[in-house]
Amino acid sequence: MAHTFISYVREDIESVEKLSDSLRQYGVKVWRDTTDIPPGARWKKAIRRAITEGDFFIASFSRSYLDRSETYMNEELTLAIEILRQKPQDHSWFIPVLLSKCVVPDRDIGAGETLPDIQQVRLYEDWQGGIKRIISVINPKAVSLSASESGELTESGTVSILFMAANPKDLSRLRLDEELREIQTKLIRSKYRDRFHIETRWALRLQDLLQSIITVKPRIVHFAGQGDQSGALVMEDSSGRSHRVKANVLAAVFEAVALECVVLNYCHSSKLARVIAEHVKYVIGMEGLLSDRAAIAFGSYFYQALGFGRSIEEAFNIARTQIELVGSSDEISPVLITKR
Repeated sequence: MAHTFISYVREDIESVEKLSDSLRQYGVKVWRDTTDIPPGARWKKAIRRAITEGDFFIASFSRSYLDRSETYMNEELTLAIEILRQKPQDHSWFIPVLLSKCVVPDRDIGAGETLPDIQQVRLYEDWQGGIKRIISVINPKAVSLSASESGELTESGTVSILFMAANPKDLSRLRLDEELREIQTKLIRSKYRDRFHIETRWALRLQDLLQSIITVKPRIVHFAGQGDQSGALVMEDSSGRSHRVKANVLAAVFEAVALECVVLNYCHSSKLARVIAEHVKYVIGMEGLLSDRAAIAFGSYFYQALGFGRSIEEAFNIARTQIELVGSSDEISPVLITKR
């Protein structure tokens, strides 16, 4: 799987963790020695392979790096420079990043040039601007939308999320509790975590739906569970068994309340999404089958992106990319529909 390798010294671990999280918000798979080398593996061999096979190499320079008399980062730089020499000069692969004010080492990269001749990104001067410059090279599609055009949530007070789940006892069991846990974990680790509040409703029944929305007054409603090929949402009846609710019934509910976004994180939900988009500003649905793994990945990274200040459209693109990164084999295509 394609990835970006980050080279650094241990003294900069906190800054590199922040850098890794920032890149992941834009759908970038980051290779790190602390997480991607399995126990018992030859770590030097694993690092060499990761550098060789990586789509991009980020060299994190800092005052701490310059103060080190010995560091394995120098070995990583040597290998990276050898690879860089074989690449076309108009191809950006080696990205020097400055975590603090320092100079880039004057190492030969061939053709009469040295490392300082490669354009640097000074994160210590402008973190967000620097991240976007890196992403413009690594994943340019992720920064193609401007927040001013696409539903930014964190600039306007608290964001209430109503997480609604149904797992009828006569159908296969889903990992809905894990989906919620991952969403909560990602939000807790986000920049604007204090602006988000999650309310949950389990064993969802139709008669509970409107009452819950009126009580919580959410800006986002998230449905987790199951759907059928007709686009109906499966809720529970009074005995806990499956009860299919047709699109026109749910559309009537959403017509009666004001919502900013509805996330239908279950199979075949795109049909319902198109119906209720008549009444909701943003609706996310799924075309095709959606596994537990893909549902958890999409939901957790969608809300993490919102928690870092991304717009709804940006968060959707990041979460959609994440389904691909987890290696899901599902025939699934997330769709985002805006109110007509």
